[in-house]
Amino acid sequence: MEVLRGGPGEGKAEGMAAGKAEGKAEAKREALLAVLAARGIEVPDELREKVLGCGELDQLDTWFHRSLTATNVQDVLSE
Repeated sequence: MEVLRGGPGEGKAEGMAAGKAEGKAEAKREALLAVLAARGIEVPDELREKVLGCGELDQLDTWFHRSLTATNVQDVLSE
């Protein structure tokens, strides 16, 4: 028999942490696209979908920092 560990609040805390992380990712995606738009860098739909589908905070940070100096979107989103 398997014993479940953790109290009833554990699931709630995990859910809140996941929601907070998704909120951070959403803000980073929006900031990245805003910087590119402000700099006059066009983002084709397929690359916009790549940005909007990314939930990895480290990757979004990398792309954001690149967006500050890049001259095209391919330089920003290159692997």
